[in-house]
Amino acid sequence: MLRFFTTILITFLITAGLITAWGYFHYINPKTPPVPPKPIEVVRDDASRIALVMGIGNYQNAFIGKYPFESLNNPVNDATDMAKTLDKLGFEVILETELKTKAAMKKAVLAFRKRLPKDGGVGLFYFSGHGFQYQNANYLVPLNAAIASDIDIEDQVLKTDYVLRHLEKANQKGVNLMILDACRDSIPTDFFDDRETKGLFADELKTGFTTMTAPVGSLIAYSTAPNTTSWGGLPHERNSVYTKHLLSSLQNKPYLNITHLLMTVRQGVIKETENQVKQEPWEHTSLTNPFCFNPPCMSESEYQLHLKLANLNEAEAQRLAELEAKLKRESALQQQALLQQIAELKQQQVDSQQQDEHKRTEIAASLRQCEQYFKADDLTLNSRGGTDNTAFACYQQVLQQDKGNGQALTGLKNIANRYADWTQKALDNNKRDKAQNYLARLRQVAPHSSKLASLEAQLQEPKPGPAGEVFRDRLKDGSSGPEMVWIPKGRFKMGDIQGGGDSDEKPVHWVSVKKFAMGRYELTFAEYDKFATATSRKKPSDEGWGRGNRPVINVSWLDVTAYAEWLSTQTGQHYRLPTEAQWEYAARAGTKTKYWWGNDLGKNRAACDGCGAKWGWDAKHMTAPVGSFAANPFGLYDTAGNVWEWTCSEYENRYNGKEIKCLSNNRANGESLFVLRG
Repeated sequence: MLRFFTTILITFLITAGLITAWGYFHYINPKTPPVPPKPIEVVRDDASRIALVMGIGNYQNAFIGKYPFESLNNPVNDATDMAKTLDKLGFEVILETELKTKAAMKKAVLAFRKRLPKDGGVGLFYFSGHGFQYQNANYLVPLNAAIASDIDIEDQVLKTDYVLRHLEKANQKGVNLMILDACRDSIPTDFFDDRETKGLFADELKTGFTTMTAPVGSLIAYSTAPNTTSWGGLPHERNSVYTKHLLSSLQNKPYLNITHLLMTVRQGVIKETENQVKQEPWEHTSLTNPFCFNPPCMSESEYQLHLKLANLNEAEAQRLAELEAKLKRESALQQQALLQQIAELKQQQVDSQQQDEHKRTEIAASLRQCEQYFKADDLTLNSRGGTDNTAFACYQQVLQQDKGNGQALTGLKNIANRYADWTQKALDNNKRDKAQNYLARLRQVAPHSSKLASLEAQLQEPKPGPAGEVFRDRLKDGSSGPEMVWIPKGRFKMGDIQGGGDSDEKPVHWVSVKKFAMGRYELTFAEYDKFATATSRKKPSDEGWGRGNRPVINVSWLDVTAYAEWLSTQTGQHYRLPTEAQWEYAARAGTKTKYWWGNDLGKNRAACDGCGAKWGWDAKHMTAPVGSFAANPFGLYDTAGNVWEWTCSEYENRYNGKEIKCLSNNRANGESLFVLRG
């Protein structure tokens, strides 16, 4: 990393008509036995099944009034395990954990709605985390909810009705399920004892959920009865009590009608919590037909009977029972004919069982062959370039013999996942032709895969356009503000793309940036001194290196935000510091090398130690006048070397979302650490 001066500067930018500013810290740089068909199903075997599964537990930054929400141990585990179980039951699962804001939760719901089937499938929403009710409405709490008063409720937490409406509108012909494992003493007890804080809420907040009416074709399942709280379980347990029993029933009794399945869950939860605060799961349903997770639907007794009769179908069983009953009533002569009919029917049953056993043996052999193709990476094309003798063709043949075969469906999903992994690796290595080929195979195998959109966006990554025009806003006294350059919108990989960097430059991730304007040069002493004079502020020291068109130094984050506010007032535009992501995008200017000009430091390209310029620590001339070196492809000067530059992003030791956010002056406190770059 270059050794830069420990001094400070700012520059400014415009986004969608709003002007902002910039700086830099990170260097650029269970196997089910065969069962005969059984009666009623509400959803076709081949109908789409989509689930949105949410788990939020690490509530360290969530508050209601001045009291923090308690962090929960189970929700992320609950959501992860639920996602795996639903996946095995044929659901396409969208798993979201630790969503920080209501906006993030809504974004996930909207993405879920787009995937919901339009032809009568199944939509399932599951949530594990904190929830409460207010004014007869139920709310789900994101990770960083800050509820100072009742005014904040609509802005900070997600109403369950929002999810329910999207399910109802998008999947009108199908089955919609909402499962809520929340209300775990969500509101801190100190809140109820604080009259002053409670006074900020017009009505009483309640820890339990209120009842909701399930729309036609829907079912809502609660982990506990209305207006009561649920128990998270013992500290060492992986799942909450409710989700633990729900997972067990889904894994072991998926053939049960959902109302009977939830009854087994309720029995298990009540029994386990009878020595604690008794918890009674509750549901409201408007389902118009039976539904089960692994059709056909059966009762427990029917399932056991079918296991015994194996391949004896319902019509044959009924006919056999009628004949045996009739046999007891007839004369000896008539009995002989009936005995012959019974013998023939039983032989048909034996023949049918033998045929089905032979079919199962054939399918098992085919599945073993499919697995061999998969292990050899013969997914959709074989070693000769043909489409026969491939895992995809093999699994398709199995499904023609045994529609709904779980192993074959899982095999197809594994093929899709492998193509998705190969596509991502090819994109990461800039092998776009390979990526395009793998992506085409993924579309063939799984045309509705949730991974397609992201991979296609990366493949079609637009190159940043050329830098825009240079302009200057006019100040109230008629003079001009700093020179600005329009920066085109684009998408780039942020972080340590070269490798070998620090931990706070990781993980490398994609960021999309909208069009904005950036200061062409580092802010000069001449520009800052004009502001200081106008506002009667003390002018910063230049350390004897010179003022004028040299970059201003010895200014704090509060100093530069004050300058930005003054500039906004003077121009009628909105100036601010940039986010760290905006800074890095502008500094890279579409390049992927260590420095924008290449991987070697070179000579006379920047003012720094060892840069070979007449300015820098080794040259004893300190800061260089702005614009002393070549501009990057966006037309910006001194993005490497000379002085550090402020951003409005709060520092974190690994990228986790703050790099794309701007902390305002009002939200900053004495403990806030801001990112410097440059």
